[in-house]
Amino acid sequence: MEQTNKEDSGSDTQACPICDAPAVNRCSRCASVYYCSQEHQKEVRYESPSNALIPKESGTKFTVDAILFPVDEDRPRIIQMGFTYKRQELVNSPGEYEDIHYFDSEYLRKYLKTPFLGNSFLFQQSSRGEPIPDGASLHIVHNDTFMQDGSKVNQCIRKLTNGMSVHVIDWRDNVIVLRKPKGRKPGLPSETVSNIEEQDMRYILNYFMGY
Repeated sequence: MEQTNKEDSGSDTQACPICDAPAVNRCSRCASVYYCSQEHQKEVRYESPSNALIPKESGTKFTVDAILFPVDEDRPRIIQMGFTYKRQELVNSPGEYEDIHYFDSEYLRKYLKTPFLGNSFLFQQSSRGEPIPDGASLHIVHNDTFMQDGSKVNQCIRKLTNGMSVHVIDWRDNVIVLRKPKGRKPGLPSETVSNIEEQDMRYILNYFMGY
């Protein structure tokens, strides 16, 4: 998550991109955009690596940082995963709306060459039950038919776990991990996504190892 550093911006007044008010809180991610407050910074979505503003309009496409565990590589890496933003009326609550982020099919075809997606959600830092801070969760996306289609064993996960994953079946094909912010209902994942964070790697390795 981006943070801001409060500092003197010099003689040239910086304007907050949300409200155009004078801004002195500089984004630590790009060191070029300023905000009047952290609250307004949270209203902005970015296309990494630049800080291009993404309007909150239905149909807008954007990307977030995700972790890829490549099937035939030794190390995980950060990738950009694409989504489409939509604002949708709640079925049982007319007049109320929620934000929904749908996978961009172009990115899915690039990393998971199958229309059949398996989904697992992780809400805890480890098997001992500590929740991931701020109510966030991790979304594990994989090929749901890897046992039937002859997919190769994921060498990245096998190496990271020294072949001692607690899961009975070896992970196969590429595996992607996304971060989701706190959902509307307790115990359920959000319909939106956010950038993966550094500590998320530890949480997912705990999951693979069963710690």
